Amino acid sequence: MDIQQRLALAKRLEEVEEDMQQAVQNLDGSPAARTRYQQARAAHLEMDELVLKVLGARDAPAEAQQAAA
Repeated sequence: MDIQQRLALAKRLEEVEEDMQQAVQNLDGSPAARTRYQQARAAHLEMDELVLKVLGARDAPAEAQQAAA
């Protein structure tokens, strides 16, 4: 993963996090607010999975070396 891809991933993660925070702040019990929260939560979970997959694949060899030391 090159620097441009990392920056794009970080930017998207930031956007998803901000969207999630807004959705939580706007929870007022209405169906629209709950729907918005569910959408933001789904996007956040999807992004978390992607980040863990990307970083996990990249960092796994280093973690294995540290554990073996």
